[in-house]
Amino acid sequence: KPEGVLLSQVYPGSPADKAGLKQGDVVLAVDDQAVFDENGIRYVAATKRNGDTVKVDYLRNGAKAAVSAKVAAPPETPARDKRTLKGNNPFAGATVLNMSPAVADELGVDPFKRGVLVFEMPAQSAAASVGLRPGDIVLEVNGQKIATAAELEQATKTAPPAWKVAIERGGQRIEAQFRS
Repeated sequence: KPEGVLLSQVYPGSPADKAGLKQGDVVLAVDDQAVFDENGIRYVAATKRNGDTVKVDYLRNGAKAAVSAKVAAPPETPARDKRTLKGNNPFAGATVLNMSPAVADELGVDPFKRGVLVFEMPAQSAAASVGLRPGDIVLEVNGQKIATAAELEQATKTAPPAWKVAIERGGQRIEAQFRS
């Protein structure tokens, strides 16, 4: 029968990483409670306090093993920075937020996402008129990779003749170009 949760990635510095778990391991149980999906792991973690130690049973290369891991809140890296963008650019009116594992956990999205989240925006904003939506993740502006809200704000200070924007929506990369 199917069991466990395949670790497709392990966030550097996370409790799983510190415990020695690796990409490709299959977590079978946490504190002797079987897990079958990511929600099962989250449920067990939610019943523990930060700093508690849990036993993690896992499978690696066909061999069962166990490690101890300390429960910790998802990291807020980069730091939470929520700002509303202004000016003559396709993002004007959008409120954006740095993506971090903590933000991803709150929103129930992949904690490995990088970029700047379009958090909210008025329906009549420039951002809405060019088709941006809350939940979009801004990846690049005019060829410049965007990792933080501050970088996005800086990239929108001067208006080029045309804006080239790359976002992620629903797991797909979308590239668009807009005239100033």
